[in-house]
Amino acid sequence: MQLETLLIIFVALGMGAFSKGATGMGLPLIAVPIMAGSLGAQEAVILITIPNMVSNFWVMWSYRSRFQTVPGLAFATVAGSLGVAAGTWFLATSDDRMLTLALAICVGAYLVLLVFGIELRFSGRLGRFLSPFIAVVAGVSQGATGMSSAVVAAWVRAFQLEKEAYIFAASTMFLGLTTMHCLFVGIAGLFGLRRLAQGLIALIPVAIFLPIGMRVTPHISKRWFNRVIVTLIVIMELKLIWQGFAG
Repeated sequence: MQLETLLIIFVALGMGAFSKGATGMGLPLIAVPIMAGSLGAQEAVILITIPNMVSNFWVMWSYRSRFQTVPGLAFATVAGSLGVAAGTWFLATSDDRMLTLALAICVGAYLVLLVFGIELRFSGRLGRFLSPFIAVVAGVSQGATGMSSAVVAAWVRAFQLEKEAYIFAASTMFLGLTTMHCLFVGIAGLFGLRRLAQGLIALIPVAIFLPIGMRVTPHISKRWFNRVIVTLIVIMELKLIWQGFAG
């Protein structure tokens, strides 16, 4: 792997890990589209699986004192694993152009939620009823593209939790999905020694920038931070669309 590619991967993972530490999400959303431009969509999705799983456990454990129950969380996580299996099958059988377009759809969905401030609201019986269905959609997205932020963010926001509880709940759901993603990627034979080694090495920028994001968050204007992130995501979305249709 060329030095230029390694630098791109390091920067992509560093930016994503910083966002993850600051907001509870953003590692695959930022890192995968950037890496896909150099590695290809499938390589980028597989490379992110181990760092994604580890970062979710890290954030969830850091906020364990903020434990909050979300209706149907455990059952929804199990249901999400079924979606991950279907999404991983898509990852294994689709060509790179289809995966790139799938990435563009997922990133675009997240942008719609951010730009238009779309929020669902439900609780109690409705939340328990809808959670498994939403989790399956999140699982499919996770398995196919390595990201499920758009779906999980909308789902967790619907419970109107406080910031710390929101990050904990989102990270718990992400952890369940990313763990199953790692498992199914292995079962599908997509992990070789090279890819496994790359995934472990990719933990280095995550270990550096994730805690920085967690420490810096209270001192950063949320409005300006979100503007920067949204700008970057828009640029990546345009790049993915161009790659998908030009490829």
